[in-house]
Amino acid sequence: MLSDWGGLLPPTLRDKDRFLRIFTIVEWANRMDGYWAKLPAVARRHIAFYRKAWPLLRRLRQVRELIAIASAILKTAGLSKHSFQRWQQSAAQYLSAQKVATKQAKAFVAKIDAYFAAHAGLYKGCSQIICCSDIIESTFSRYKNKGGMKAISADVLSVALYNREITSGFVRSALTSVSCLDVEEWQQDNVCHNRYGLRKSMDRELKSLG
Repeated sequence: MLSDWGGLLPPTLRDKDRFLRIFTIVEWANRMDGYWAKLPAVARRHIAFYRKAWPLLRRLRQVRELIAIASAILKTAGLSKHSFQRWQQSAAQYLSAQKVATKQAKAFVAKIDAYFAAHAGLYKGCSQIICCSDIIESTFSRYKNKGGMKAISADVLSVALYNREITSGFVRSALTSVSCLDVEEWQQDNVCHNRYGLRKSMDRELKSLG
């Protein structure tokens, strides 16, 4: 199986991948469904186990589709009265199209409804609230992969600009009141120390004493 039909094996799941690996599992099962009619008997025999688990796959498929619907709305529109209405309409339309709406699918819809309700007081007075964790994740990924602690220290200088309207007058004032040299020196003087860096420094110091 590993040599001849290894490409048909299900994906390896790591312990920490407990949630969105639903996508991976469902996509693998869908791919096998597409291959099934064309597979020889020997290959079918190796993966036939998954077709016996159709109740589980139905639950996973419905949750996977609802996750995709919720993500498409929340990542682009955030939390608002309008996005809540979009979610309710989309979820109701999806569930009504299923022969059987699973308990897990209904529970997921209820959780998202409760999420909107819990934050209604926050977005009531706003047009929308951006709630996507991808923004946070992508920012920290940039820090991790492209500069480390130096990038974090440099980015602190831009925090004050996050909700500031950038006009030509504002830029002109900034350029005439603060020099680039001062900014660069601040970045270098205020680099934070992370645990790994401190450990390396201590290791070098201890080795030099030996």
